[in-house]
Amino acid sequence: MSQGYNAAPRELITVDVTGYSPHQKQVILQAISEAQANLDAAIPEDVEASGWTKNAYDQAIVMMAGSRAEVQIKVVKRAIANGGSITRSEVYELGGYPADRQLKGFTRPANRATQTLRDRGELPDEADELLEPIYDMAIKGYQPAKGFRVPEELVTLGVE
Repeated sequence: MSQGYNAAPRELITVDVTGYSPHQKQVILQAISEAQANLDAAIPEDVEASGWTKNAYDQAIVMMAGSRAEVQIKVVKRAIANGGSITRSEVYELGGYPADRQLKGFTRPANRATQTLRDRGELPDEADELLEPIYDMAIKGYQPAKGFRVPEELVTLGVE
């Protein structure tokens, strides 16, 4: 007897865009992408702590400020206020970035702060990154981040 992989059937939602301009179609695709980013970063009721505390968060923010990562700080704070995630378009809005700008290396200041806290023993090695990109798992290969997420416990701690 064969033991195959039984995947759940796919469900598709179809939107008739007949007669829509290319710009209108792009607006719809962007809205879908933002909705998916928010769903992908949804926070479960029982938050599993990865080691972040208010003190560790405050120290990370100070380190990022010291490296002039003002936009990343705004992004982390907005993601917390949003319930754990932020969309790509919100990042561009907060940073005042032009639409053609890439976000390569955007998480680097937050990653450095997280690693410094780990190295000092103020965060466990398994602590989540302070700022992680959200990708569409259905797409293979390179793709731009759909948004970014922060550790779930920062939302429940109520840090600002």
